[in-house]
Amino acid sequence: MIGKQFARRSKEIVLRSVNRAYQASHKPFRTTTRDGIPLAGVHLYRHTPTVVIYAHGFLSNKHHRAVPRFVEQIATQFDAIAFDFRGHGESGGQATFGELEVLDVEAIVQYARAQGYRHIITVGSSMGGAAVLLHAALFGGVDGVATIGAVGHVRYMRSGTASLGLRFLFGTRIGRLAAEVGRGTRIGHLRLSVSPIDVVHRIREPVLFIHGEWDPLITPDSALALYERAVEPKTLRLLPRTGHDIPILTLQTADFLTSWIRQAILRQHNAASTPKDATRTKQI
Repeated sequence: MIGKQFARRSKEIVLRSVNRAYQASHKPFRTTTRDGIPLAGVHLYRHTPTVVIYAHGFLSNKHHRAVPRFVEQIATQFDAIAFDFRGHGESGGQATFGELEVLDVEAIVQYARAQGYRHIITVGSSMGGAAVLLHAALFGGVDGVATIGAVGHVRYMRSGTASLGLRFLFGTRIGRLAAEVGRGTRIGHLRLSVSPIDVVHRIREPVLFIHGEWDPLITPDSALALYERAVEPKTLRLLPRTGHDIPILTLQTADFLTSWIRQAILRQHNAASTPKDATRTKQI
């Protein structure tokens, strides 16, 4: 009993030190996945027909460090949604590192669709990047996908850091305890039967790959391989002297992302929906 109380108290202290509150106006919401996992999210309204859904990385959550400010910057241009994956933050269930998390993305996309949005774009970091790619390839129903340091396949994980760390967290009792106490993440079973690199070619919507040149966990080869296998329209952006996930969640990245959405997605949609006669100048 004392051990559990100590672990709970330690987790509360750690999370208070790394989590940040949203300063912009937002609405908390909850929804449920098709396999019964309750998910918690926040919805930032700008009352636009476009919503951007942000999917965080492994051991992160919707309130983790730079995430709120990044999402708030996106929300200066479009409506925005951030949520906790299963096993993370305020959501239920246990983390599986991407395979079942695709069901979480689908549940949030369905929530967004029920709000009446005309355009839905998913953005994911690290594990979240893998999840949004898998979702777009296997479920579809979105208008564009962007990734930040996405895990294309486990072979692109640096063996001395990410790969060994993943085995420690999922494969040992002390690793699972460390994840829960240190990050509030409940670890389940590692499931990697489908990798984004194997299905990214199915995505027909615009896709953006962002990756840090100095990523210590996922090599830039992951982004390069995903880009090579993806079909047009596609964009690759390698950031010099930049690391993994959180360091990339800057205001500049958010602005680049919203600009890409306008140019690669919304402009194309507007052009496709404009009748040819409407583009002609009337001669008098």
